[in-house]
Amino acid sequence: GVDRVEFMHFTPELREITGEEFLRRLRERYGVRALVVGFNNHFGADRMDASGARAAESRTGVGIVEAPPLKLAEIPAVSSTTIREALAGGDVETASRLLGAPYSLEGEVVHGAELGHTLGYPTANLRPSDVRAALPALGVYVVEADIPELGIYGRRGMTNIGRRPSVKDADGSVSIETYIFDFDGDIYGRRLRVHFLRRLRPEMKFTTLPALVSQLDAD
Repeated sequence: GVDRVEFMHFTPELREITGEEFLRRLRERYGVRALVVGFNNHFGADRMDASGARAAESRTGVGIVEAPPLKLAEIPAVSSTTIREALAGGDVETASRLLGAPYSLEGEVVHGAELGHTLGYPTANLRPSDVRAALPALGVYVVEADIPELGIYGRRGMTNIGRRPSVKDADGSVSIETYIFDFDGDIYGRRLRVHFLRRLRPEMKFTTLPALVSQLDAD
């Protein structure tokens, strides 16, 4: 439904213009009449803020609406930094509150060690589409899984993010393995999206595979 998309290349010339000139260009080139800006937003070489932009409204022709900071109880600031810190600590519930939806990872299901089949817990080994995506802390999570190509959405399951310390030949790399409840289809090569709802426990090392299976049963 977007009528028009413009890419403004950050050239040396664009980098040097003032905030007032930037607003004037928005008005002249794109017909912008009002601009919603964040409470801590700055633009232009002179780092014009919302109050400065509002003072220049008569010259730029662009009305300024300042969005106040979002406040949530017990959370000091709603920001990408706060979200990343929550994920790094395994607190996916707080991250989801800040995002407005459960944090998710999406990618292709690839072949792994396939030990899960032997243990009675076949898992889908996820390779995220974006290698830069933030990973929640190592551990086991309650999740909901989507397999769009099969029309499956919101299927409950559990996901382990870890280095598989209980597996003898593990190479120490981090894997993302999801056991989808009441599902046994072949989804290698398909897209999988995992929504993280709650952390069950941190990653643990077990001395025997029966002990690992017992914990998976409990999970």
